[in-house]
Amino acid sequence: MSEFLAETREMLDAIAGEIVAWEADPKDRARLDAIFRFVHTVKGSCGFLDLPRLARLSHAAEDVLAEVRAGRRMPDPQLVSGVLAVVDRIGEIVSAIGSGESLDDKEDHKLVAALERGAAEPLPIPVASGRRGPARSIRLPIELLDRLMSGVSDMVLARNELARELREAGRHAAVDAAFERLSVTVGDLRDAISRTRMQRLDQLFAALPRMVRDLASELGRDVVLELEGGDVELDREMIEAIRDPITHIIRNAVDHGIEPPARRRARGKPVAGTLRIGARQSGNQIVIDASDDGAGIDADRVAARAVECGLIPAAQATMLSADRKLDLIFQPGLSTARAVTEVSGRGVGMDVVRANLERIGGVVEVHSTLGAGTRLTLRVPLTLTIMPALTVTIAGQRFAIPRIAIEEIVRIGGRGQIETIAGGTAAIVRGRRMPFVDGASLLGAGTDEAADILVVLRFGSGVFALAVTAAHDHEELVVKAAAPVVMATGLYAGTTLPDSGRPMLLLDPAGIAAAAGVSTVAAADEPVPEELGASVPLVPTLLFRDLDGAERAVRVSIVERIDDVAADAVCAAAGQSRIELGGRLLPLLSAAPLPERKRLRMLRLGDGVASLAYAIDHVVDIMPLGPPAGTAGEPGPIAGVLLVDGRQVELLDAHWHFAEAARFATADARAPLCLLGDPHDRWTRDILAPLVEAAGYRIAFAGDPIDEVPAVQIAQGVETTMPAGAPVVRLRVDPVAYTDGEASIYRYDRHAILAALRTHRAAAEAA
Repeated sequence: MSEFLAETREMLDAIAGEIVAWEADPKDRARLDAIFRFVHTVKGSCGFLDLPRLARLSHAAEDVLAEVRAGRRMPDPQLVSGVLAVVDRIGEIVSAIGSGESLDDKEDHKLVAALERGAAEPLPIPVASGRRGPARSIRLPIELLDRLMSGVSDMVLARNELARELREAGRHAAVDAAFERLSVTVGDLRDAISRTRMQRLDQLFAALPRMVRDLASELGRDVVLELEGGDVELDREMIEAIRDPITHIIRNAVDHGIEPPARRRARGKPVAGTLRIGARQSGNQIVIDASDDGAGIDADRVAARAVECGLIPAAQATMLSADRKLDLIFQPGLSTARAVTEVSGRGVGMDVVRANLERIGGVVEVHSTLGAGTRLTLRVPLTLTIMPALTVTIAGQRFAIPRIAIEEIVRIGGRGQIETIAGGTAAIVRGRRMPFVDGASLLGAGTDEAADILVVLRFGSGVFALAVTAAHDHEELVVKAAAPVVMATGLYAGTTLPDSGRPMLLLDPAGIAAAAGVSTVAAADEPVPEELGASVPLVPTLLFRDLDGAERAVRVSIVERIDDVAADAVCAAAGQSRIELGGRLLPLLSAAPLPERKRLRMLRLGDGVASLAYAIDHVVDIMPLGPPAGTAGEPGPIAGVLLVDGRQVELLDAHWHFAEAARFATADARAPLCLLGDPHDRWTRDILAPLVEAAGYRIAFAGDPIDEVPAVQIAQGVETTMPAGAPVVRLRVDPVAYTDGEASIYRYDRHAILAALRTHRAAAEAA
């Protein structure tokens, strides 16, 4: 019974959408067959399991679909509505069986009657997404996966503690090598188990078409839903955490955003509005965009409504920029709906969306053009378990801060200043005034006179400056829930155990802001008079010392992370250096030859699609900087020169570096394929394969699944049989040529082998 319930739930996730997609294209026989197979499977299983009610409903739907398959009926809206209503009821019955509850069957006969020809009233219905192919899988209890993840997390902590002990005990080459292998193995195991917790966003997207169709029908809208990125994977806990925010954003888009058909027609827009939901991975984050081509948000009306609700004074509303007015939609209790309905107008909404996202380390941004539409962008971490963080000291105690919330770090008296305004304290950081929070006082440790560092933290749409005693290292920390009494303070997001071996609490920026009485409106960074600040737009920029000794900079927006990696992770092939990072082989660029060190520091740069590694000596600082004071005369690795406290700092040209990395990737993708022999033969794998790659070929071994004809094949000896269809270069072990039989080349005759490869590559490119 449990297997039947689980399988039926999985099929239900996809089948509701398939029905409406089939309604839009009645000739799509594949979708019709998929729906028919579903009801047929349910009917067949019910016979074995003695579930007569499910059998009656599925049998009725099967009969109707059989008539459609035979061409005796057309899939009109009435028929589709009836089939979907039956599918919905099957889902309700399955849920009731699983929970042990009873479900009234008085309405079942109406559902069956609605399937008959000439039924009086059509039933309300759904819509759909993409096809799903069969997948082989095994079901495991979620509790078991959680135990596995908890175990590997403890293993990571034990590894970190062992690393600290080894550092204190002194260096030993053999022990270091063994520990390096252990670290790699633990990291691979952690990644593998983390992937078992990952689910495709299809799980979330499957229910959206039905929701949009029902809302559009209820509100009198005509909406086309476009989904993209369903194959993106996210931790299952994250999917559940963003389900409600996504739902509310879609309801707002259909209710507040997309206009009724008559109004759209009068404005010269297509009658059907378009709602797009897209997801993509960017570094260690998932970015979800929800955009519509509706009426957009009237920022002035939002500000006026905020004043009416008493959220902000009228004088402050007139001083807000358009972006700051838009951010007011995230204020608790604000609603622009003119009336309370089942969909909106209750004053509970976007503030909950932001709060739910911040609780999991995410952020939400809104962009809108009046009359053209609105886009909301959600950024959430891949997982809740492992989090990049900065360790800091406050009043003698170490804490961690999520790296996603950190905008920059400055020293008081340098680029940061403290001022008293109307009895309160504010921070001025590079010309921006923002709320100041004394970390020691907030945590109940009194006043720490040594706290001379400001960590600028972003929460929601606001920022504030947190005073700390010292800022230490960036680490990837395993985060666990702290004791309930600790979590109840609202200041902490969990606990972790860093390399030091001492438990450490993870600070919650949003909780700190709430405890300090900082609101998102008050925390909007304000420009200060020109004598205190800058008059040009500033962009967060990372300063670093390059391998050639020069100080250079790169915009923080393209820095995915900073890695310390073993030097032996670097390899060279076909004239290009590459490095293995996180299980991926990335192009490696550098301003100078790599130093002779056991470990190298890398900037992992990403443009949202591709990634590359850039080798550096060390990081200097992170600060907001304006555009270059001078630009490069010719295209190259440097875009221009920034002025930083009187110093000239070269800014990397990100476009040039990604183009350089893409040039090798494109060359790799277009290179002809060479099929080699036995992959278990050491000479073939370790000596021949690198030579062939250096000659500009891609490599495949006998037995590998390939979907193209190789340009050339290389075999050892005349007795080795290679697949037909491609020329074969035969190598011999004996320096002396064979007296008879097929021509061959001595396997250490480098010039002859390369000449043969060049000949076959030219032939492949000519073809």
